[in-house]
Amino acid sequence: MPEALVIVKNVLDLEARKGYQNTAVAGGMENFISFFNQKSSIEQISSEDREILIFFFKSYSSYSHNKRKEIIDELL
Repeated sequence: MPEALVIVKNVLDLEARKGYQNTAVAGGMENFISFFNQKSSIEQISSEDREILIFFFKSYSSYSHNKRKEIIDELL
């Protein structure tokens, strides 16, 4: 598994442990996009997978607690 996806998994695991409060990444999940985009480009993660995850990180703060849990469970 590419390192970028391992890091995403770790962030999502941490977010679940913290109760889906948008605190796994300092300043919120949206702040993870730049790092993820750069790392996933280097590791040649498919553009489709990259777009799905970037959309998720951009939208995360607008999701309800239940929706956050549902999506994170699905991604993991």
